[in-house]
Amino acid sequence: MTPTLTKARRRALMKLRRFTASPFIASQAGLKGPTMITLQRCGWVERAEPPSNQPFIIASNGSYWRVTPTGCAAIEALTGEQE
Repeated sequence: MTPTLTKARRRALMKLRRFTASPFIASQAGLKGPTMITLQRCGWVERAEPPSNQPFIIASNGSYWRVTPTGCAAIEALTGEQE
């Protein structure tokens, strides 16, 4: 499946630029669960375990996520565009 880059997905990927190196929760990026699910279906993010090197865990009903290598490539392609 080749994912379609909608405006909403583009905005979400641009918000994820600073989270490519470590796990995060959606609220840290200003995103919500349904957005994360659609990005997961595209193969751009995946569920992750909470990081073990933090002094505390953020209380959240949500899951931790990680940007996949495919997601990093999509973000890199977007940041190379002229805005």
